[in-house]
Amino acid sequence: MAGTAAGSQQATAPASSGAPELQVVPWANAVDVAIPAFLLETQQRRIDDDRPPPTPEQVAALREMEAEVARFAEAAGGYHETVTALLRREYTRKRRARNLWYGRQIDEEEKSLDEARERAIRLFERFIRRYPDDPRYTPDAMFRLGELYFERSAAQFQKAYERARETGEPAPDTPDYGPTVELYRQLVARFPDYQRIDGVYYLIGYTLNEMGEPEEALDAWLALVCANKYRYDPTAPRPVPEEEPPSPEEQRAAEHPSLTLGREETTTSPEPSTPFVDPYQGCEPVREDARFVSETWFRIGEYHFDDYSDPQKALRLAISAYRHITDDPEDKNYNLALYKLAWTYYRASMYPEAIKEFSLLVDWSDEQERRTGERGSELRPEAIQYLGITFAYDDWNENQIPDADEGMPRPIERVQDPELLPQDREWTPEVYFQLGQVLFDEAKFDDAIEVWELALRRWPMHAKAPEIAEMIARAHQEKRDREAAIEAWARLGEFGPGTDWYEANKDHPLEQRRAEELAEQALYGTALQFHQEAQEM
Repeated sequence: MAGTAAGSQQATAPASSGAPELQVVPWANAVDVAIPAFLLETQQRRIDDDRPPPTPEQVAALREMEAEVARFAEAAGGYHETVTALLRREYTRKRRARNLWYGRQIDEEEKSLDEARERAIRLFERFIRRYPDDPRYTPDAMFRLGELYFERSAAQFQKAYERARETGEPAPDTPDYGPTVELYRQLVARFPDYQRIDGVYYLIGYTLNEMGEPEEALDAWLALVCANKYRYDPTAPRPVPEEEPPSPEEQRAAEHPSLTLGREETTTSPEPSTPFVDPYQGCEPVREDARFVSETWFRIGEYHFDDYSDPQKALRLAISAYRHITDDPEDKNYNLALYKLAWTYYRASMYPEAIKEFSLLVDWSDEQERRTGERGSELRPEAIQYLGITFAYDDWNENQIPDADEGMPRPIERVQDPELLPQDREWTPEVYFQLGQVLFDEAKFDDAIEVWELALRRWPMHAKAPEIAEMIARAHQEKRDREAAIEAWARLGEFGPGTDWYEANKDHPLEQRRAEELAEQALYGTALQFHQEAQEM
């Protein structure tokens, strides 16, 4: 310590004349402080162990005790395994007994239900034979009897299916609803003004469709929802389609026109050769208070949506059917019908209309979430995805020539068009991000980068901005542009703690953590690339 004091005194000594003045260090006037006595005592104290070393007998006893402990632990482990096995076996036994008990109870209940159903069927059949033409009670008895036939057919199909699984025999493809269909056909013919005629038509269509007869099912459904234009005649002959059903490749091409890019064959114009006249316009249901109208229109739309005999006409009919549902936002099928309507427009190459309907679905979903606090629509992510796909498609007139080559707007120009896509919604950035992702997946890296850069300029504080910046770096990397990739990786530091983005996204902790992870990965990757370059040089 004396040396330290001396050094301090020397540092503060005045310089000799003629020599440059020395700068005084901050600790020049420091003085030694005496160390507290308790610290000195602690330093000087030593731990002295004056116990004698263990004797050989003590060491041997320790080894023996350790061996005994090991044997005890092994025995305890075996005991634990035995107890666990006993408990598991007892649990399994009781569970099996309970399953058998419940199984017997279920079998008894099902047997009682089948017997009660058969008794009811016999009673209704006897009533109808005795009173075949009573306008008040006979049609109601026929309707209830048809429901019992339907339940019996469904139960028989389930039993046959389970029996086939146990025996390995072929299982029936569909239930046999023939008794229900035949009885309801008679009901329609004999009592056309029955108060539940709407339910009769709906069940005829449903059972026929389940049995693989969609054409007659369509006739019954139209008689329900469009009675002023269509009548159901079960005796009318059904046209037999002459064309073979399309192959899976043709179906995929019809659903996704972008798959036909690069093919030599020409495609037909999306516009029909003759003006389309909507046969479903002005339809009126069979009764003013008819039920199942919404469900029936949806099934009609599905029928046309899956009809590939004349795709353009069928898609137009599907659009008309779905429109009968989407005209009422309070309809319980509004959500699904809106999605199918948008998808139908997309398949019909009517891309502006498809974008409008997909946008309406996203708007509706977000409004439902704001109003109820629950997720609005399970189809919202798919709607965003299809919006990106639609904007990325570069042949909107389906003439096998890229739109840009004909002077038409590019995807990045279309997505900025407020006439096509609302630019002021909270979900608008999601469409830009998805568009960039679609272009990236199609290896159009320059276009993807352009869209993502535009999105980051417009929404720099968006919660997904770090992930988009990371995708831009990946796109440069896919282009083999190392310098641009490194520069893009470096931008991820703009989203770390203390940045404006980080402060603006305090309500998004997961995105904040993700931004930190991306920045760490980018730093490591950049360092690794520089190291590789240094080794090469």
